[in-house]
Order: sequence, then C-alpha cells, then structure tokens
Amino acid sequence: MKKLFCTYLIVGFFGVSAAGQDLGDEDKRKLIVSPGIAYQGQVFGEVNLFYADVYLGHGYGFLGPRLGLEANFRKDRFIYAPKIGFELSGMLIALRTSAVGYVDDTKLDLRILPEAGFDFFFGSLTYGYNIPVLSYKSSEVKNHKISLSARIHPAIWNELK
Repeated sequence: MKKLFCTYLIVGFFGVSAAGQDLGDEDKRKLIVSPGIAYQGQVFGEVNLFYADVYLGHGYGFLGPRLGLEANFRKDRFIYAPKIGFELSGMLIALRTSAVGYVDDTKLDLRILPEAGFDFFFGSLTYGYNIPVLSYKSSEVKNHKISLSARIHPAIWNELK
C-alpha cells in the first residue's frame, strides 16, 4: 500500500510540474466550484470550493486547498458534513486528503479521509477510506467511499477549445 501511495505521489508531482511549463504570465490561482456525488453505504451529494494553482500547457495539474459540504438525500436520517482538505491532481492521477465532520442526529463523527484515483481534467473519480478520529462513529456512514467530482471554471474549460 505504501508503494502504491508513493507511486501516486511521485507521478502526481511530476504531472503538475511538467504541465505548468507553457502557462505564461497569466494568473494561475483559480477559485473552482467542484460539485460531486459519492457512495459510502448511501448516496451523498457534495459541493466544494477549490482554490487551486492551475497548470495548463503540455498537460494539466491542479494543486490547492478545498472547502466543502457533503449531505445525504434521506429525509428520515439526514446527515451533513462540512469538510476541509487539500488536493493534488493532474495527468490522470488524483490525490486528496480531507478532514470531514459528519453530523448525524446532533452527534459529530470526525474522520480523516485520504483519497486516490483517476483525474480527467474536467473532474475525478476517487476511492477513499474514512478513518474515524473520535469515539462516536455513525452507523450510517461507511468507511469506504467512491466519489465522482467535476471542476467548473470558465477559464479552464476554454482551454479545451
């Protein structure tokens, strides 16, 4: 597992550094809206703000902090989760780490969520494992998480033209 994580990290950093060579003098820091959907025992929707260094050129890369909110779609047991994290993605590799606070029936379930997966310029598909930090662990939120998220920013999408 350590070797796989180190490989993702090295390839991700290489992708980001190689991608930024043709950007020019344009401001690289962008505020990106990143909506998504995730499955972790039940379906959660999410919205994130991603303040990223954006590298475009021979390749692409995104690097920066994320602030967001997840929520499930159940009326009988509504769970929401503010989160803060950091993302490194580019050239087919996506790596993220977040601290997520699931609020279930007024109880806090704080977890650390490392994620790794595939990046496709417009978004990413990742697998994550929720690591509980506090003694309370919600039975409604499973440890394994699969998420699909998009990136919405006009300047980035214009690069595809």
